[in-house]
This record gives sequence, structure tokens and C-alpha cells, in this order.
Amino acid sequence: MNRLVPVDNSLIFINFMNRLRAKRTD
Repeated sequence: MNRLVPVDNSLIFINFMNRLRAKRTD
């Protein structure tokens, strides 16, 4: 795992959460 790009991980995590939210409010 590359710890030089924590921002990317954060963006991916946020994207994942947003996807779950969209599915819940579908």
C-alpha cells in the first residue's frame, strides 16, 4: 500500500460513502 497518497484514499473512501448514500436514498 502506498502511504504517499493518503488524499487518494480519502477521495476513494468519500466516493464509496457517497455511493452507499445514493443507494440508500434511491
